[in-house]
Amino acid sequence: MIGHGGDITNSESNLLLTLLGNLKGSNVDLTPPHDSCIMPLSRRYKPYNHNSIRPIGELMLCEFCGGETKKKSVKRQHWLNKKLYIVEDVDAEVCTECGERYFHAKTLDAIDNYLSKKHTVKAHIDVEIVSFSQAVA
Repeated sequence: MIGHGGDITNSESNLLLTLLGNLKGSNVDLTPPHDSCIMPLSRRYKPYNHNSIRPIGELMLCEFCGGETKKKSVKRQHWLNKKLYIVEDVDAEVCTECGERYFHAKTLDAIDNYLSKKHTVKAHIDVEIVSFSQAVA
């Protein structure tokens, strides 16, 4: 799988980016068939225009509003092996206009690796899971 130890070729990567670009704005659910990430695939691996790709830390424009992004340290909700983690101090590019956050694939892989091993736990919290569709019915 992409970003989880699976190597893909450039042609496979280009095909994926093209497919995601074509599905953007549609009603298709792009949630990956596994629970190792909290973001839908379209959010985790953005379908960038290849001419505008910028490495993390250099000027990057938001794909949604066109605003500039700035490197920030953020708190991220992260799913791994059916467990939810809140990970602090994660490097991200954050749009200064709309707040959209972009995570480098290497950062997401590093989080997976860190959480897969014995690690220090800062705190535990209780979380409720509710169905909003039942609330509005």
